[in-house]
Amino acid sequence: VGPVQTLRQEAKPTPVQVTVSLGEARLELDGALPQLSSLDGLDVQLALQGPLPDKLASRLPKMVQQLPDDYQLEGHLHHQARTWRLEDLQASVGDSDVAGTLALDTGGKRPTLQGDLRSNRLDITALTGGTSSRSGSNNTENTPAQDQVMPDFAIAPASLRKVDADVHFTGDQVVVAGLT
Repeated sequence: VGPVQTLRQEAKPTPVQVTVSLGEARLELDGALPQLSSLDGLDVQLALQGPLPDKLASRLPKMVQQLPDDYQLEGHLHHQARTWRLEDLQASVGDSDVAGTLALDTGGKRPTLQGDLRSNRLDITALTGGTSSRSGSNNTENTPAQDQVMPDFAIAPASLRKVDADVHFTGDQVVVAGLT
């Protein structure tokens, strides 16, 4: 962290570099912290890679718990007022990749997620806990039957009303239950 005195000066951000390791998972932040009393104006380069430790993963949604261990995420994170924005996102999870921009506005009646994402290859089955058609993984616990497009897991209708989303997605290849 830069000089502590700059944390008290509202007009001058303090440089910050943070590395956190939890088991094999690693989080790195490099950028500027505006002030101690607020994250407003946060501007950092973010890098995250796994696998998530079991104790942390068990507190996350089931779909996140089932992500392959070989994930990486990088991007530029900004926070202004009630909006978190991740730009220059580059992520890979197993055989899938995603790039683009995401913004979460927490200031309305419900949070609003906006984004523009693109992918060369997105393997839905592997991302939802099934077997990747490319990797040959032996995880068959949630693999869909041959005549199903999506794996069996419940989506509570109330959870769909917790966040509004307007996300544009362009994919070169989308794989669902082995179908491209």
